[in-house]
Parts: sequence; structure tokens; C-alpha cells
Amino acid sequence: MTFLNALMLFGLVAVAVPVIIHLFHRQRVSTVDFSSVIFIRDHHLQRSRALRLRELLLLLLRTLIVLLLVLAFARPVIEGLAGALLGSSVEQRSVFAIVLDNSYSMGAGRFGDTPFAAARTEAGRIVDAMQQGDEGLIILTAAPPEAVPPVPTDRTAVLAAHLAEAEVSGSSGDIAGAVRLARRILSGIVSANKGIYLLSDLQRNDWENLAESISQTESVSESESEAASQSRAPIYLYPFEAGSVDNVSIDEVSVSEGLLIRNQPERFVATITDRSGVATDTDRTREVRLVINGLSRDSRQVTAETGATRSVQFNVVIDAPGRYTGYVELDEDDVAADNRRYFTLDVPEAFGVTAVGQSESRYFIEQVLKPAGGLVTPVDVQTASADVLNSDLFDAGVLIVDGGVEMTPARLSSVERYVYSGGGVLVFLGAGLDPVVYGHGFFTGVFGCSISERRGTPGRKNSFHRMDQVDFEHPVFRFGGRDAESLSAGEARFYASYAIEAELGARVIARFMDGTPAVLEGRSGSGRALLVASDLNTGWSDLALRSAFVPFMHRSVRYLHPSVTVAEGGHLAGRSIVRTMTEMRANADLSLEYPSGRTETVNARAGRNGITVEVPDTKQPGVYALWDGDAVVQAFAVNPDTRESDLARVSPTEAAGLFGVGAEIVLMDPAGAPDVPRGGIFGTAGGYEVWKSLIVFAMALMMAEYWLSGSRTGRNMDRRKA
Repeated sequence: MTFLNALMLFGLVAVAVPVIIHLFHRQRVSTVDFSSVIFIRDHHLQRSRALRLRELLLLLLRTLIVLLLVLAFARPVIEGLAGALLGSSVEQRSVFAIVLDNSYSMGAGRFGDTPFAAARTEAGRIVDAMQQGDEGLIILTAAPPEAVPPVPTDRTAVLAAHLAEAEVSGSSGDIAGAVRLARRILSGIVSANKGIYLLSDLQRNDWENLAESISQTESVSESESEAASQSRAPIYLYPFEAGSVDNVSIDEVSVSEGLLIRNQPERFVATITDRSGVATDTDRTREVRLVINGLSRDSRQVTAETGATRSVQFNVVIDAPGRYTGYVELDEDDVAADNRRYFTLDVPEAFGVTAVGQSESRYFIEQVLKPAGGLVTPVDVQTASADVLNSDLFDAGVLIVDGGVEMTPARLSSVERYVYSGGGVLVFLGAGLDPVVYGHGFFTGVFGCSISERRGTPGRKNSFHRMDQVDFEHPVFRFGGRDAESLSAGEARFYASYAIEAELGARVIARFMDGTPAVLEGRSGSGRALLVASDLNTGWSDLALRSAFVPFMHRSVRYLHPSVTVAEGGHLAGRSIVRTMTEMRANADLSLEYPSGRTETVNARAGRNGITVEVPDTKQPGVYALWDGDAVVQAFAVNPDTRESDLARVSPTEAAGLFGVGAEIVLMDPAGAPDVPRGGIFGTAGGYEVWKSLIVFAMALMMAEYWLSGSRTGRNMDRRKA
């Protein structure tokens, strides 16, 4: 026997109350004066024995009444054969949660023949099998998981309506979070019969973190009653499969990677992957289109090979500054959610750059970004002394700091705040770096690294390091020809540099030949930063004298500039977004426009880095816009996580094992076994709640106690009248 509400067992201490009252009354002695007791002595002995027996019987009844009531509130469940026999003839209340996977991989297929359609049909059978008194709810797994309705209901029409309204989302699924939500809701309900129906395509990306999440949940301390209640909710796992699927996904869109030269075409590069499950003998040709501000600007015919990833390039002239939104789109296939990838692009009148450092470094920066002669670049270069780093930076554009600047803790903190508020920073390390700041929060918090030592001697050019292992897929290095060859051949020489220790997760985009980081990318808040392990000063390196320096600086300025926002892996559907706006007034009338056109007012929080706005609902891919009155102040793109496009699955047995030891998992066959588990199978096997019987028994004992105590009182009254 187990108890659903075990905490009520503490009420068993109340069983001692009748005993205490009985003992207290025994100690009360009343004296009655008689002229002679010789005639009533024998009669008194007989009466005292009867009264003592009656008192003991009353004590037993009252103790049993308290005991039965406490046990009834503790909700005992009889298990095993006895429970199965009792439960077979008595209908009990069942409470269940249908966890319906609506991640976008569930929509793989055509003409309605998808795993989601099959799963929704099966969920409808579960709802139709509800009996009077049963309650249920539906939990959708698309991140973040959502319960509809929020609490279980016994109205089948409500559940059927929610099922009819459920759709495949544009985001990935959070199976672990959905199961955790189902268990938390069911744990607050006292019932012997609980169950979780989990209907999913077992897509590996959604399930891979389940085991870790379950173990973390189990390590959190829970009350005994909640743990027991959760253990009484077995999981009925219904696996579904899409079968052979023809699918190509757009994984990334990068914008404007060329040199910063006026009247030159902007370059849009889309990365696509053929994720079709079955190879074919003939290559498939697909059309890829570029749409900007609602107008189709270019298209390409692409031949896709199964499992291959390739890039598609568009060159479009953007002849006017302003804010642009658009997307790259594929023609229709069996997975619709990954056929379109959105981007936003803000083209400023000029790219503002603030160069801080020594005169030699500033000379190289100005010559590259604002060259003399007929070449015109949309770059506005301002030079400033190191004192500008002693205050908050607001309008610096891209801040370039050379290695000769003395980087004190206060200056590093100022630069860190600028990055967090949305600024772009390019830092070269040189003679101005003091060992006391090697582990400063700017390096550890923004880049995930620390600096261990300085290597080499500036000016001594007989020994040097070369750059190697360059990530040519990163936007600042994505260039070809002679410039790329100069980097890959290690032509640039670094006579002095810093040894950087990168933490796990740090993004190193170039390394020296000994494997130590040479260039790192960091992010904080809504800003980006680049860190170079050496300086532009020719005593430290000859990087500024190499041809690769020109495209590296142009791409770095474009990549880091605060006004340029592109959908470069950026915001993923289903994840909350925090946007920081440094120049926004505290009383701004902010509203958020969703891709569907729906608009709602948003709450902004004021902090030392500016106004912060949180967008929690990003399930719908597309472009979101923040409005201040009648003007758009920010626009950002939200795209699906295309790891969901990989339809590799875990097996049903493997999925059941991810729930850990002790979990009760029942594998179901939705195709061959449409019947829904009922009765003793649903909930604790063979379990039967006896609380109603206990209450009936307690009421019978109360009637007996009332009659017995009343009969005694009646005789005493008759005796007094006589």
C-alpha cells in the first residue's frame, strides 16, 4: 500500500487525543454521601464493570474514527492483485497530460501525410477515450513548451478544440522541458491514476539533452509527496516517423562581405544543405531567390547533392542608405519551415570608426579605411586619445584600440560596457597591456579567455610566429585570391605576441602555427568584439604591410559596426531575446511588431547600459520590429534552428532509456494498437484508492459511537429523575 498524500500521515498524532481524554476523565473522582452503602455495594460492582467496558469500547471507536479519517486524507492506494480486483469493478478518476511534439520536423511530408498529422489523430483517440470524471491537458513541445489549457480539464470539447488549433511550429522542440512541465502540473493533483502520453518523431536534436535534463531535475530536492506523485505518472511513448523526405535547408545568410567602397554591389551569401534522407540517381535542381523589402532582386538555379553543403551568392546594388529587410527562399519541398531565412540590413550614411592609439597604428588604419586617391569609401574615421576610454562610450561606432594604449582596469571596463550596449570593438594587444589585467573581465567575460604571458621581443625580427589555421568561413576572413593565399601561407610575421588561453566555448577564428589563439571573436549583450594577440606596430608584426590587412579591416568594420544587423546565425526561434538600446529615452513609447503584423506594447527596463527590452515569444520566424511611436528603432531577424532539419532519430528503445533508471516507460504502437490504456494499466498498475471506503467506515463508526454514548447518557438522565 502506498499513500498519494503522505504528508497527511503526520495527523496520526491526533489518535492520541481520545486516549488522553479518557485518561483525564478517569482521574476525576466524585464523592456521593450515603447514609449506608451496605445495600448497594454489590450492585455498584456490577455497574462499574459494565461502565468500564462501555468506556473502553467508546475509546476504541473514537480512536478508530480519528485513524480512519487521517488515512482517508492520506489517500492510500492498494496495489497488486487486491488492487486489481477492486479496481476492475470501480471506475476511478484519471488525470493525464498529452505531450504533443509540434517541432517543425514533425511537419516533414506532403499533402497532410506527416508525423504531426498522425500524432494529432492519435491524441484525439486519447481524448475520446476519457470517462466521466477524467481530466487532461495538452502540452506542446515547441520551445518554450506550453500547456493548453494551463490546468487539466474534464471537458473533452475543450481538449478537442486545442488539438484542432495546434500547428507545427517554426522552432525546435524541447522534449525535456515539456516532460518536466507535465510532471510539475500532475504533481499538484492527488490521484492514483496519472499518465503522460508522449507523441513524437524522436528527432535526435530534440531528444539529445533529455538524459542530462532529467538527471538535473532528479538532483533538485523535492518534497516526498511531490516525488511520489511524479513517480506515479508513467509515460506512454508513441513514436512516429516521416519516412523518405526530400528536403534542402537554408542554414545561414551573410550580408555585405565586400570591401567598403561606394557604388559597389552588396554580396549576399546563403549556405544551403541537402538533407534528403535517400540519395537519388539524378541531381535535383532548385531555385533560390533573394527578396529585399518585398521585391525579388535575384535568383539562382542550384543543383543539390544529398548530404552536401554549398554556398549561393547574390550581388545586388543597394543605392540608398536605410533599413532593409528580406529573406533568401528555396522552392517548396517536404519541410517548409527551413525553406526561408530572414535578415535585416541597416546601411548607414557612413560607417563611423574611432581609432585610439599611437600615431603609426592610426596611420595604417586611416590609409586602409580612407585611402588617398579616387577610391571613395563610406567610412568616417575619427582619431582620439586614450583619454576617451576613461568615460562611457556612446557614439564611437567601431572602436579600434591599438596595442600601444595603456589598458587600465577602468578603461577595459569602459570598453566592456560599450560592447554590452551594442558597440563593436577591435582590440590589438601590445606594449600597453599590464600583467595585472591579464585575467580582467573584459577578456574572460567577452572572449572567454585569459592572457598568460608575452612572447618575443618587439623589434627583434630574427624570430617570429606565423598565423595559421584561419577560419575562412568567418565573415572577417571570407575572402579569396591572393589575400587568402597570403594568410594561408603564413606570410604575416608576428615578432611579439601574447599567449592566450581560450576557455571551452571560446570562438577562435585564427591561430598561430603552435596552436595558440591569434584572433578571437567575443560577444556580450548585443555587441561584438575582435581580439588580436599582437599589435599593428611594425616592431610587433608586419600584418599592416600585408595585402590581407585591407580586406581584414574592411570586413571587420562592417562586421562590428553597431548599425549593421544581419541574420548571421543570430536569433533562433523559440528563444527569448534581450535587446539593449543605448540612445533610447526612459519614457519611450515602445511597441513590438511581430512577423504576423500583430503589435503589442513592451515594457522596457532602464539600466546603466541603456534601455533593455525582452522579447519572450519568438516562436514565429521572421522580422521583428521595435517601434518608438511612429518610427522603427530596431529590427531583427528570427530564424529556425536548422539542426531540427536533420531528421536523424533515436530509436524508441533508446528514447525510453534517456528517461533514466526507475522511470516507467511504456512503448506504444500507434499504427497497430489504437486502444488507449485504461483502468489498472493507466497509473499505478493494479492500484485502487480506498479513501471513499475509509470515510464510509468512519461515518459508520461515528454513528455507533453516537448511539453508544447517547444510550449511556439517557440512562443517567433517567436515574437522576428517579
